Amino acid sequence: DPEGVDVFIPYTAIAEIDGCTFTETIEVYIAPAIQASNAFSPNGDGINDTWEIQNIDDWPNAQIFVYSRWGNKVFQTTNYSNDWGGDDLPSATYYYVIELNPIDFNAEPITGSVTIMR
Repeated sequence: DPEGVDVFIPYTAIAEIDGCTFTETIEVYIAPAIQASNAFSPNGDGINDTWEIQNIDDWPNAQIFVYSRWGNKVFQTTNYSNDWGGDDLPSATYYYVIELNPIDFNAEPITGSVTIMR
């Protein structure tokens, strides 16, 4: 249970087999938590025009899915760049699923809601 984020910490594993001790130390990166904003207003004023997900760039291959309240997929991307402006979707609350490195890393998806305010 390491302290701190955005740091590398050493992790040492020690095993003993038939009286022989094996030691291996590796550096483990502690990535910052993902924090998705819960609203944005894509009205072209340059303020909150796109949906921001803090620290998403620390998770290459992350997949983002956004659904309407009826369960229809309205947006999907991989390697998100904080550039989704809601397309032509109406003002409403949508629901997202963020899968962190689904190919390389077995983590529970991050879920929540995001509101588009026009």
